[in-house]
Amino acid sequence: MSRVEQFKKLDLERIVFIGRTFEEYLDMFSLSVEALKGKKIFDCTAGACSFTAVGNKTGLGVTACDIASYFLMRT
Repeated sequence: MSRVEQFKKLDLERIVFIGRTFEEYLDMFSLSVEALKGKKIFDCTAGACSFTAVGNKTGLGVTACDIASYFLMRT
């Protein structure tokens, strides 16, 4: 069985999204908008957090992904 087939067989009974605000992430990691400007930012396991949405609205280059999105779209 390939890795892709194994991934698709993952069976989750439930997924719980925990979201943090953009400001909480800045504080948690001692970041600033100024320090992030001009950088490419990858928000892995983004979940329900607002970091990507607010970051892009602020002018940052943020891309997000989350494995849970695949399972939510199938329900």
